[in-house]
Amino acid sequence: MQKETYKDRYLFHNRTMESITRKAQIVVATAKPLRQNKFLLLKTNQERGGFWQNCTGKIEDAEDFLTGAIREVQEETGLENNNILEVIDLGLEHHFLDRWKRNVHEKAYLILVNKPWDVIIDHHEHQDFKWVDHNDLNPDCVKYIGNYEALKIASERLKG
Repeated sequence: MQKETYKDRYLFHNRTMESITRKAQIVVATAKPLRQNKFLLLKTNQERGGFWQNCTGKIEDAEDFLTGAIREVQEETGLENNNILEVIDLGLEHHFLDRWKRNVHEKAYLILVNKPWDVIIDHHEHQDFKWVDHNDLNPDCVKYIGNYEALKIASERLKG
């Protein structure tokens, strides 16, 4: 095995820093009276791991995070514009390496909707969805702690 040099680390660092993948994580919740909110969770297909998560997706080069977040939710769930009440930046950001070892910068948003809708999932990405009651949110609802953090912050924001 060849020893890594300073030059190797420098080149790798600069390559990964130049190619940051931007992603959005979107908590979708119904705008019900206090503590009656329902939260949408999506289950990834088996090829992607078969776990529950918030809606997530890559931000396109020409998009800002907010525009990309709304587009991703619409593409992955069939959410229509007339059902969106408000989009809130949760002020939560994560930096991590994804399963392909890409450097990711992710921002989290909350999208409040009028009511649950007939969610249409893309089976290339997801295999199921569910609406979870506010009182049933816990770290075991989702695979990654970052998803739970976003749910928790969104829930706190809805309390008011």
